[in-house]
Parts: sequence; structure tokens; C-alpha cells
Amino acid sequence: MICLGDTAIFFQIKERGDTPKKPTEERQIRWFNEKILGKAVDQMMGSLRTFETEKELDFWNLRKQRRKIRYSTLKNKHYIVLHHSKLYVFPRECYARKSQKDETTNSFIHIMTATDWLNLCRYLVTIPDIIYYLSFREKYLKEIMDSRKEKEKWLLGRFLRSPQVPNIELDCQSLDYSKWVDNLDTKDFILEKFNLIIKSLGLV
Repeated sequence: MICLGDTAIFFQIKERGDTPKKPTEERQIRWFNEKILGKAVDQMMGSLRTFETEKELDFWNLRKQRRKIRYSTLKNKHYIVLHHSKLYVFPRECYARKSQKDETTNSFIHIMTATDWLNLCRYLVTIPDIIYYLSFREKYLKEIMDSRKEKEKWLLGRFLRSPQVPNIELDCQSLDYSKWVDNLDTKDFILEKFNLIIKSLGLV
């Protein structure tokens, strides 16, 4: 979890491990549906229900400092399920899936690869910018892009071009927004420094 003021980002991560033999496309899709869209979502929302019931829990940040956080103070909550596969490539339809809805709480859940998340950290750098992007991403996927198959890089480029949703001038055109990401200068980005920034802020 990343907590900043009254905003929190909750994570659940699943990794596709090794198997005795290379899985078929059908098995890959079944694993994705069961582990990512099913189990990962259920585990995260179940933990949050416990948090809500307890009302207040202790968390330890990256500097091993304990912080007491009240659920009621978190006015803005974002939910992310990250997936990663070291050995196998998922079918395209798995990578195209960018969100899931939790039927119990009616919550919007971001679905993305671990690599896409690291790239967001590389390009957006600050936690407020990432939170701003997640808000844009949710609104855009709900209102416009639910059935489109563009990659995360395209969606990030659309955000960099204009965070306004909807934007009739932009959304009615078939443009390659990925170039807006390519134009960013990230040569000096070092992941270790990004982690130090998080530690210095005392984020959980």
C-alpha cells in the first residue's frame, strides 16, 4: 500500500511461475481469469473489508516505522492488481484487459503488468502525478476505452496529451499517443532514487 494524505493505493501482485511444460493458450487464459481477475481481486477486497471492519490498523513503512491508519480518513482509494510472468507470454486478450469490477463493493480495479507499473513510476515520477493518472485512467476506461485494445503506453500518452475526459477533439481521432511518452526525457531516472524518495516521505 502507498498512502499519501487521504489517498491510498492498494496493491495485489500475482506471478505466473514455472510449469512442467509450456502451457497452452487456453491454460494461460484460464490461469489469468482465475488468478488475476478472480483470486487476486477477492484477496485484496477481502483484506480491505477487514481493514474497514477493524477501522484502524498498524502499518510499517519502508523505514520500518509504524503508522496507525484509520480507514475512515482514506477518502480516495485506488486498487491495482499487477501480474507478471517470467517465462511465458500471455495471450493478447490478457494484456488487453485493463480493469475489473468487484461486484460486492462495485469498486473499479486497475489491471496492469508489473512492467507497466514500473514504467509509470519512471515517466510520472511523483506519487501525486501517479494518483492523478490513476484517476484519469479509471475515468477514461469507464467512459471511452473499455473495448479498445491499445497498450498502457498509448493510454499514458493520451494522459500526457490531455488529462481531460472526455475530450471530443482528441477521442474522436485515431492518433498514436505513444509518441508523447517517447518524447519524455527519462535518462536520469534511477529506480533506487525513486525508492529513496518514497522512504523519505515515509510512505507505507
